[in-house]
Amino acid sequence: MVEDKGNERLVAAHDAYWSSEAEMAEGNPQAIVASGDAARLPTAILIQGLADDNVTPDMADRFTAAWKARGGGIELHKFEGMPHTFIVNRPTDPASARATELVRDFIVKQAKV
Repeated sequence: MVEDKGNERLVAAHDAYWSSEAEMAEGNPQAIVASGDAARLPTAILIQGLADDNVTPDMADRFTAAWKARGGGIELHKFEGMPHTFIVNRPTDPASARATELVRDFIVKQAKV
């Protein structure tokens, strides 16, 4: 997908992280959650840029649904026009500030549980 869009940065990052297709399949969070191997899922937060070429919005939706189906609590927050790793790569963007605020609030809330 990212190769088709010419996103060489993401292709290089992917290839640097995963050494093989088998390793990628074994480490696939969606497959791990769907398999039921996790005995307990913690409450989680997922920040999703809607212009992400790497982890697409439909992937985030499916992951959120699988997490909930296995009994985990999860907050999904979507950001219009934002690409993959937008918080780090666009730290001054208002969307990044909002996403960082959501993560901070999530951590504070979880620390009180």
